Amino acid sequence: MPKRELSDKGAGDRAGDRRGGNGEGSWPLFPKESWERVAAALELEPGEVEIARRIFRNESEKTMAERMGESERGVHEAVGELYGKLRGKKLRVRSRIGCIVELTKKHLVHLRLQPGAGPLPLAEEMDGGYPVFGAERWHAVARSLKLSRRQVALACGVFREETELRIGKRLGISEHTVHKQLNELYEELGEHGRVALVLRLLKEHLRRLGGDSGEVGRPAPSAHLSRLGGDSGEVLSFLQTRSEEAGDVTLEEVRRKRGL
Repeated sequence: MPKRELSDKGAGDRAGDRRGGNGEGSWPLFPKESWERVAAALELEPGEVEIARRIFRNESEKTMAERMGESERGVHEAVGELYGKLRGKKLRVRSRIGCIVELTKKHLVHLRLQPGAGPLPLAEEMDGGYPVFGAERWHAVARSLKLSRRQVALACGVFREETELRIGKRLGISEHTVHKQLNELYEELGEHGRVALVLRLLKEHLRRLGGDSGEVGRPAPSAHLSRLGGDSGEVLSFLQTRSEEAGDVTLEEVRRKRGL
């Protein structure tokens, strides 16, 4: 596939470009600046970034091919090459879900957002742990979407790319029951399939980090930042600048910097 330059074509306007979204030229879930940072960190070519963006929009390979003017076979090969490249960067990617989850972690790192009380957990997780976000965040999303403990456990299994058999063994229920309850979860949330479920839950996590503004594409954790005082955008800018200059930055460091 020919390499493509990062472009704003079809983005609509600069505000939409900053927020992210689901339009043809948009930057899904995260702002353009974050996508550019992640692409640079992982040494992704423009064409690979475009494939990743379309995966985040849950486009089928057929739809990708039509919109990109490529053959379906070419797109399929490009997707496989992207997964291979990400695995070469030590990311756990076996499918679309792995691609979405692992790139989301990279976005969060580059935005220096820290879900829950502590830093973003990037180490290998204990079986049964909460993927990407901490327990407190998952519980908040469960309350927001009115999910039961079982449904959260099922969703976490989906985030970890577990088979229905594996999820069933972990929860002590049959594979058939897992299949049935997953379908009920999809129906309850109005989603179709695993990838759509993961994207829906990520959007909810990021929406909550973004507070009432609803700017899913720029997930500034207003609940955290409001406790720091001042403008949340200013604090996020400070976090990003300090990240570039000196590596890891925590909210505690921001508090000390601001004398709070």
